[in-house]
Amino acid sequence: TTTRLLAGFASLGVINTAVALVLTLVQMLRISPQLTVVVVIPVSLAFALTLGFVGRLFVILRRLQAQAADLSTQVLSSYQGVATIHAFNAEEVFQEQMEHHNEAYLQTSLERAQMRTVIGPLLVLAASVSVFLLLYVGGPLAIQGDITIGELIAFTTLIGYLTGPLRGMSFILSLVKRSQASLERIDAICAPAPDRPDLPDPSQPPQTPPTLEVRNLSFQYPGEATPALRDLSFTIAAGSTLGVFGPTASGKSTLLSLLARLYNPPEASVYVDGVDLRGVDLDAWRQTATLVAQRAFLFSESIEDNILLGGNDSQKLERMLELAALGQDIHSMPDGVNTVVGEAGMRLSGGQRQRVAIARGLAREKTVLLLDDVLSAVDHSTEAELLRGLRSQRSTTTVIVAHRISALMQADTILVLEDGAQRDMGTHEELIARDGPYRSAWLLQQEELT
Repeated sequence: TTTRLLAGFASLGVINTAVALVLTLVQMLRISPQLTVVVVIPVSLAFALTLGFVGRLFVILRRLQAQAADLSTQVLSSYQGVATIHAFNAEEVFQEQMEHHNEAYLQTSLERAQMRTVIGPLLVLAASVSVFLLLYVGGPLAIQGDITIGELIAFTTLIGYLTGPLRGMSFILSLVKRSQASLERIDAICAPAPDRPDLPDPSQPPQTPPTLEVRNLSFQYPGEATPALRDLSFTIAAGSTLGVFGPTASGKSTLLSLLARLYNPPEASVYVDGVDLRGVDLDAWRQTATLVAQRAFLFSESIEDNILLGGNDSQKLERMLELAALGQDIHSMPDGVNTVVGEAGMRLSGGQRQRVAIARGLAREKTVLLLDDVLSAVDHSTEAELLRGLRSQRSTTTVIVAHRISALMQADTILVLEDGAQRDMGTHEELIARDGPYRSAWLLQQEELT
């Protein structure tokens, strides 16, 4: 809002003020240069002080916007986690945090109001002082006949014309500082150049399921002491499915993020049909490869809009609902596919949110499908139905991350990660035939099922 006001109202105000000041000063100088100097000095000093206060106001406004963001984040996180807050009886803690953020915002708002109470009357006071000096100096001049009574009255009127635009300018300067604080927050997001080290003349991704090859892939997040992935090498045949298994923090999600180019892999470490992934056009690759995250974000829109993202294809929607095992859930909802899911999908269960995200990923035209533990919140019968739907999608090269062995059993190859390194690799039958973390997890999960 402040930026829009700056582009429109403030620009017009600057022009009006500049024209009014020039014309007023010219008229004053024409009547009496001596009186012009006398009446301009208080106004000039007041305007200089206003500039100083506006600089201080900018600091306050910048802090106020940061506190407003903290307050908004606190409200949103409390709303999204209301079930957890109730379950752990943590209302008092969250209320204290809310009061802390609210009190900080209130104090800064009061500080801003106090600053405005100083800035506002300053030029009005200066105008009164100028009128006093005009009468004090100009009165004797009028008595002596150096100026006429009419010119003295004209000067009084011109002082009003002079201070009016300057008061408007003080508001404009305040608006400029508010807009500057807003633009700084926008620039923090938009101004940095995106990390897109595409090679010269990037190539287009293949239109058919590609072969993905990883060669000696190591990756370390900025600021981290240890690498997330270490020396991975494997090949995913075109149209096949790779399962990825490993404990928490073993590098599974990092691997998918690199394949999707949410992070750029090191040069000459990931290949698509023999072409370095960094040499593939980034925008085109992100249209080709679909990543369904474990914690997928849902918009506060209908289920249909979350799946089709604004599209209007009822046949595709029905097909995606069937593939994602959502048909029965949709029929049980009063509004069906028009059910609004709420902020971040709060009106849906964890399994339903995951399946809506899967349906959204399957609805896109893609040749590479990356699934990051998207079956963790569904029961075993729903998992089996989902896997049947995914297996029918043979038009993709698929990588599926899962903790459940049952979700990986039908994969063509399974990669086992541990501490970012490749611990083992093979089919389900090969991995359960030899000792290792995969076999141990399989035996444990078999016991839980029985």
